[in-house]
Amino acid sequence: MNAVAERDRLDDYAEEVADHLLALPHRERAETVAGLAAHLREGGSGADLPSPAAYARHLAEETGAHHRPLTFMGLASRSWPTPGEWVASGLRGAAALYLLAILWSVTLAIGSDVIAAGGPLLPALDHGVGEVMRVPQIGGSERLGAAVLLPLAWVAGQLATGLLLEKDPAWRRRLRTATRGAVAVLALVALYIVTDLFR
Repeated sequence: MNAVAERDRLDDYAEEVADHLLALPHRERAETVAGLAAHLREGGSGADLPSPAAYARHLAEETGAHHRPLTFMGLASRSWPTPGEWVASGLRGAAALYLLAILWSVTLAIGSDVIAAGGPLLPALDHGVGEVMRVPQIGGSERLGAAVLLPLAWVAGQLATGLLLEKDPAWRRRLRTATRGAVAVLALVALYIVTDLFR
């Protein structure tokens, strides 16, 4: 294995260790993993390294993170392993809110006077999208919906991320894929709002 490939493998190993240290605050974890990466590069070979989870347990015991209970701050550190992932968690929550609101509105439309029961799905979908695409409403008010639902969706995204990563750190990479889907949903929302303004 050439030097570049070996360095990349050691860097990947350090990143996998970081996935198991999410109880640590971002800066502390970044410093710990940077020190680990430097140590591995100096060693030159990772042939005899333990599994990332086992190595992370060793580091966690040294820092005391292994014995930290899942307090609010512990959950918060899992909710945003990096500042960018904190934003991504909120975007996933907002995208989930829009999808749920659209599904709810479509369900109501199919059984309402707007769209006759058993009628075509496309008009119901168009109606459902039109009802919620700006901001999901509360009591017919978009302002109230924006003031209440969007912050709640953002927080829900953080909590969901924290709980998933607490259950299995491998979710960190899966959530990155989910983030791309969330960005696509919110981009469509933004496109709908812009085109609606010029109708």
